[in-house]
Amino acid sequence: MSTSTSRSNRRPSVRPPASGRPPSSALKPEDVDASAEELIAFHDLFQDCFSRREQRHWSLFYLCGQLSNIARKTIEPMVLALHGADPNAAIRSWWLEVGRQAYPGQHHLLIQADDGGSND
Repeated sequence: MSTSTSRSNRRPSVRPPASGRPPSSALKPEDVDASAEELIAFHDLFQDCFSRREQRHWSLFYLCGQLSNIARKTIEPMVLALHGADPNAAIRSWWLEVGRQAYPGQHHLLIQADDGGSND
């Protein structure tokens, strides 16, 4: 078989999508700052979709997590990567950043976790 024939039978190499490739060039700090400002401005367009302050907070957290360098882009790895392995760290962070202002005068926090089942 000739070289030209064997090449024509090969499947063309497929490049992974942009989300699966490393960045093509290094960003300057001012580019990162500008991108962060644009991301926050974009998120602000959807403020009316979130009736509660903590929904707005966690939706921005999730959006930033999607753009982070972590391998798995689901909420659990994002929280662990950005808040540490302490399971209470995310709750503590929320309380310090949002909860105390949202619920002034409250000194106790009751957290009820569902088992991932139906909401019926």
